[in-house]
Amino acid sequence: MSTIRAGVWAAVIGSRSPRRVLLLLLVISFLLPCPVRGATVFAPVIGVPRVVDGDSLVVNGQKIRLFGIDAWEHGQYCLDTTRQLYPCGDMATAFLKGLIKTNPVHCQPLRHDRYHRLVSRCTLQGVDLGQVMVERGWAVAYTHYSKAYLPFEQSARAQRLGGWQGLPYYESIPPEKWRAAKRARHSHSVYLP
Repeated sequence: MSTIRAGVWAAVIGSRSPRRVLLLLLVISFLLPCPVRGATVFAPVIGVPRVVDGDSLVVNGQKIRLFGIDAWEHGQYCLDTTRQLYPCGDMATAFLKGLIKTNPVHCQPLRHDRYHRLVSRCTLQGVDLGQVMVERGWAVAYTHYSKAYLPFEQSARAQRLGGWQGLPYYESIPPEKWRAAKRARHSHSVYLP
């Protein structure tokens, strides 16, 4: 026990004064941990989801974004080793739909994203959906937010799974860069004749 705390404690124990007891309670209240201002505690979201794409669900009307992953996008194509295009974005969505089928998922929200979706860790019968999407190559580890799935991405790359089929010759464009390029194309089309 620190010297200050010991001194306060000794002063209060040796005294029966209500003033000193009140002082002790005041000091203790400042030493106790308190919740972070503005922190939100979210209740779990449980139900049979509608799969929006490879990293987004709707569960009981709540829009959910899977934490720590970024799936290939709708309309995004990847190259295989023979330079043939395949719709990796639509395949990522189909894979997640096939994985979940009509089973309920358990999502633990962590925060809201800028689109007001609940960023959540979701499981299906105890299995982390984000981890499965990354380890099967249908999503990348979204390292801007978490490095938790990076080992699974490295394994999927090594095995050339999902969107990584073109490796080592052709690397697929990560979803975040693909979205940025798509936005740039659309914004230029507004200004160009």
